[in-house]
Amino acid sequence: MNYLTLTIALQRSGRLSNKSTYLVSYYKTKQAYNIRKLILSSNHKAVRIMFVRDDDIPNLILTKTVDLGIIGKNVFEEQSFRFIIYRKLVNYYIIYSLKFSSCRLSLAFPLGEPWTGISCLDGKKVATSYPYILKHYLKRYSISYILYYITGSVEVAYSSGLSDIIFDVVSTGSTLFVNGLYEAKIVYYSHAYLIQCLPKISNNKLLLVNRFKNSIYNIKRPKAYIFISSWFIYRKLVKIIQRYIKANVYNIASLNNKSIWVLFQLYR
Repeated sequence: MNYLTLTIALQRSGRLSNKSTYLVSYYKTKQAYNIRKLILSSNHKAVRIMFVRDDDIPNLILTKTVDLGIIGKNVFEEQSFRFIIYRKLVNYYIIYSLKFSSCRLSLAFPLGEPWTGISCLDGKKVATSYPYILKHYLKRYSISYILYYITGSVEVAYSSGLSDIIFDVVSTGSTLFVNGLYEAKIVYYSHAYLIQCLPKISNNKLLLVNRFKNSIYNIKRPKAYIFISSWFIYRKLVKIIQRYIKANVYNIASLNNKSIWVLFQLYR
């Protein structure tokens, strides 16, 4: 790892890609974003942005190849459990809960087969892309099951008769229904996180990390718009808002120098 350059790993394409790329827009790069360009450098060369597969990001963080990564909690913890099983050191720090790309990991049963409790899994064949999270969840229960690891469309395992039930990511449940399944038990909730590798990074990088955190906070800070009919009212209102409501006030558009659109950005 370069001790002078901060390296951030982002998903190249997928559910996290667009919002993650938007969050790092604080670091203006020499090259325009190109899906074929896997590493971009900032204009001052202090920051590199790597675009990779989402399931590679946890490995890059845990092996200290990158300093930061934006990744779904479910993908990161699946890889973390894998590291633990293979007796590898797992050391990281969650900097920021980003609250986007929310999903859940659920057990899905065939339509018409009721869920009566965790004992329903006893003797079942379960297909999943998240075997380690499932094992971690079920280890507290005394049940036996057969596990099939599937990459890609897990529903196919049920449709083809390979498994009795599945354990998979669910957003709306519509895909399950089309394939003759329903969401029986929610096991795990997930959304995107900004995660830092450990041990501690250098002071130079820490300064860049703090700037990045502030830029994310500013992007995600609550905003409100208001239309004001005169500049006189605008000037009076700005003083009141900045004094009592604690907000930044921006003049974002004016019409004939008589009326104005104003953006209020609230402090924490």
